Amino acid sequence: MYCLRPVFTSITLVIFIVRSLASGSHSDDNKCAATGDDDGYDENYSDVDILHIIYSKCGGRRWPKENRTNWDSNMNVCFWSGVTCAASDDDGGESLVTALDLSYHRLSCTLPSEVFNLRRLTTLDVSNNPRMTIKFSGIIYANCLETLDMSATGTKSLSGIEYAPSLDYLRISNSYLPNALKEMGNLAVSYLFMENCRAKGEIPDNFFGNIEDDYDDHIFMDISNNYLTGTLPYAFSRFNDLYLTADDNFFTGIDPSLCNMTDWNDGMVEKYGCDALMCPMGTYNDFGRRYGSSGIACEKCKRATYYGSIECRKKTMSGHGSHSLQKLVVLSAGLTFAVALVKKLW
Repeated sequence: MYCLRPVFTSITLVIFIVRSLASGSHSDDNKCAATGDDDGYDENYSDVDILHIIYSKCGGRRWPKENRTNWDSNMNVCFWSGVTCAASDDDGGESLVTALDLSYHRLSCTLPSEVFNLRRLTTLDVSNNPRMTIKFSGIIYANCLETLDMSATGTKSLSGIEYAPSLDYLRISNSYLPNALKEMGNLAVSYLFMENCRAKGEIPDNFFGNIEDDYDDHIFMDISNNYLTGTLPYAFSRFNDLYLTADDNFFTGIDPSLCNMTDWNDGMVEKYGCDALMCPMGTYNDFGRRYGSSGIACEKCKRATYYGSIECRKKTMSGHGSHSLQKLVVLSAGLTFAVALVKKLW
């Protein structure tokens, strides 16, 4: 049953994304356009210059052959492998880089901060490069960057990421980021994937602090499979429409106000209260919460000593992440299906 969980999550995410696309996200859609004067950018670097810097400093010649097509050539940058471009204005002006996919590139470097000077970059994927790290000192200039996937990298700190002006989708899963919650500061995104980050401690008061009370847009938050402690806080009650997965942590409670959030987890909280957020102490199931159209219940188990248990056993630090690889493989397949379905529907 456990292997069905990522597929269920992927299908849920498809529905969630379609709803979000229909209603918009919390990010400021005009923020990128509003910075047309490119204040803060280093005008000494063109998009081509920046990509050459990345290729040089991150061992481009050692990348898999299929991932470096045209990178070491005079071809237009828009024809380089992993690079997506678009015209800089409605009149068909200069083509600028809008998306950069460096996933599975065997990067062995600290990603050059110049990447944040790609003036129209909206999507950056550097996932599955375990020997690559990112520092966020220049992200304040990434006015258009909305999507960042840095899962399964060697990055060990998110310090500075809170200054990203437009970030709306953040994936940091399967990494070692023990202080992730604190280092995110007030940053708030519509989609947060931080499962299996070995994040620890209680959820800080300023987590998602940029979101005000009675926020109505959709939020998808996966903080499962970490070392988080304490309770799910009252502060989350300001999110009116949240899909939350918080299982497989060390939580010891849920603020009672959260059990009355009628629109959370696609209405499951309205039906089943706290159990739809996390199974209580002394119970468990494969999802760590009551789920499914029929409301599959949490099963009794004395050894399940924390909220959100996914197995009938006492969770320990040493046993943490035992399902990570299985979950990652199945989730990857599920998300591939999810993306394909979203494209077809949209």
